[in-house]
Formats: sequence, structure tokens, C-alpha cells
Amino acid sequence: MEKILENFRRYINENVGRPPLTLDDAEVLVKLARMFRAGNVQQAFATADAVGLLDDFLDIIFFGNHGRDERILDVIGGAEEAGELDGEEANEMFDILDLGPGYASTQRKMRGFLGSPASAQDEALMNKILDRTNETFNSKDVPGLQSWNDPATIGWVGTSEAKMIIAMIRNPAQSENILKRIVRLTNEWNSTNRSNRMMWNIITRLDSEHSGIKANPNVSNTPEGRVAKVGPGIRDPSGHFSIGTKIINPEWLEWANS
Repeated sequence: MEKILENFRRYINENVGRPPLTLDDAEVLVKLARMFRAGNVQQAFATADAVGLLDDFLDIIFFGNHGRDERILDVIGGAEEAGELDGEEANEMFDILDLGPGYASTQRKMRGFLGSPASAQDEALMNKILDRTNETFNSKDVPGLQSWNDPATIGWVGTSEAKMIIAMIRNPAQSENILKRIVRLTNEWNSTNRSNRMMWNIITRLDSEHSGIKANPNVSNTPEGRVAKVGPGIRDPSGHFSIGTKIINPEWLEWANS
């Protein structure tokens, strides 16, 4: 029940007062998706922001071509039913908008963009990306080492989110505010027992001498010592192997909250 209420509150907060999409909006989103597919990721985000469709464009990247709440499905499907689009046109739009995080090409383009100096200049966009990363990572009901009914996926929950965050950490132009938020999010995800394999990868990058927090020229007043300490190993349900854990040190969490 608590999870249902949380999702309902999120929906109200993000959608009440949010005007419905029009067919013209959907056509613009298709053009933005074409830019993204062509590798013009920065241009796609800047244009989306300029025309007031940044949130919907991010929803396509993080939630697939239906968007977060099927807003895009509703407008394209409604246009098809009304005869404004034929079935072939509607299907083509859905195909172009199919940029979900499950595609390696989408992940690769996002990593490339998030590692670029230009991306770090737009702190508002970085925060929106972290908002959705937080939402999608926490929405997967796969704590710790699940899903145990599929050995191939054990511990791999949050792979796309982790890769994007690592690209942000490695970006030498990244702002201190964004790095602090990543530390806070990582601590939060650890406390909810999200995928320990991905947490290990993210925290290891935070502590990297060459591309971690301390290597970033924009940070100041960082604590002495490492960002995290090694925690207890966690056994998988079969008992065949264990996954290491890392825990954010208190002084670094205090820095991140300052």
C-alpha cells in the first residue's frame, strides 16, 4: 500500500497541471529522437528544453516510447483512431521514439554525452537525469541479488543507471553539487539494498584516484581518506557465490550534505 501511495503522489506531483500532449508535440518528439539517434544528443536536449518538451523527451529515454505514463501512446493512438494518422505512420513514429534504456545504442549515446564537458554545464539537466535514474533504479523490485529465478540477471539490476552515473562521475567538468548528490543517492540506494554489484561499481568509481571525486578540479573541502569502506559480503540465494559491498563513510556523507 505504501508503494502504491508513493507512486500516486509522484504521479500527482508530476502530472497535475501538466498539459496533455498534442499530435504536434509528438511530431516534435519524433524529430528530437531522430537527432538523438544521429548522435546529436546535446542538440536534442537543448531543443527539447527550448520547446518545453524536455521532461517528455527524458521520459522516452528512461521509460521507452510510451513515455512514463503512456502520454505519448495516448496522443499517437488517439490521432490514429481519429484518422489523423494511418497505422503505418503511427507505427513509424513509435519505432523512431523507441529509445528506451534497454538499447545498447541509447546507453552508449547517453554515456558519451554525460562524459562531455558540455553536459556538465547544464546542472538543471543533470539533476533531471538523476531524478529519473533514481526513479527507475528504485522502481525495479529487485533488491540485492535478485532476480533469483533468472541466474543471468542476478546482481545486474541498475546496469544502465550505473553506467550513466559513472560517466557523470568521470566527467572532469562535473559540478561539485552533482557529485554530492550522487554520493547521497548512492548512500540511499545502499540503505534500500539495491543491486550490490552496481553499487560496488559506482562507489569504486567515486574513489578512483584518476577519475573519482578527488580528481575533479571543481570539488573542495573534501574529507581525508576514502569515500567508502568495504562492507560484508552477501551470499546469493543459491549459496554458490557472494557479492562484495561498499559503504559510504560518514564523513563523506556529511560532506555530501553540506
